[in-house]
Amino acid sequence: MHPVPVVTAMSCGLPHGTTVSAFAPLSMDPPMILVSLSRNSDLLAVVRTTRCFGVNMLASEQSVASASSREGPPSTHSHQ
Repeated sequence: MHPVPVVTAMSCGLPHGTTVSAFAPLSMDPPMILVSLSRNSDLLAVVRTTRCFGVNMLASEQSVASASSREGPPSTHSHQ
């Protein structure tokens, strides 16, 4: 199993996040990554507005937890 990347951002005090399948490390020095989000993604709109996001790597056994966390109310979770 592979790690599961999760991209998160905050907007108006509310968390937004999603797991992503398009993730690639580009460079260690300087540290750079590539993350692809759908053009109609709510999370992409938040990232474009705030210009700030975080990436967390979950262990493969934590992927079930990430899927269940996405089932919350739409006001607190952004879905792809």
